[in-house]
Amino acid sequence: RELEAKVAERTASLREANDRLAELATRDSLTGIHNRRAFMDRLDQEWTAALRHGHPFCILMMDLDHFKDVNDTYGHLVGDTVLREVARRAAGALREVDFLARYGGEEFVVLTSHTDATQALIAADRIRQAVGGTPIALEGVSLRVTLSIGLAQADPPRELRRSGAAQVEVGEQLHVGGP
Repeated sequence: RELEAKVAERTASLREANDRLAELATRDSLTGIHNRRAFMDRLDQEWTAALRHGHPFCILMMDLDHFKDVNDTYGHLVGDTVLREVARRAAGALREVDFLARYGGEEFVVLTSHTDATQALIAADRIRQAVGGTPIALEGVSLRVTLSIGLAQADPPRELRRSGAAQVEVGEQLHVGGP
């Protein structure tokens, strides 16, 4: 009985340690949001789901404007604080189902599930306003941060239909005049 209790305790401890490692592997240590690895995993899942269920999704790529100037002028500690605040503000502007990640450096990415480009533009504008609408106040310095946002819409079912039509067309061309 004592041995069983000890095994159960160690198993629970190991499970907690593994959960913590999984969290560390998918979170950006500076901002606390998802990292690029987690984003790529989520993108694969979203693509599969979009193919299965026939819905589009969008990706927003965001880059902080003139961020090098922030680091050069105020130092990397201030730059790190700016990155954390941008992540916090961007996360607050998104829906629960949207997926925000730090892509690298001063680049962030958002996956907006079940959205088309029109809806994603609304999300991009909310992020833009949340990040740039109020200056970031840091130890006597007030920084207005802006960002550039690019948008791409993925519509896997439409792409699949297009691909299927192209395959049929090629197939028909190959069989013209053939047996």
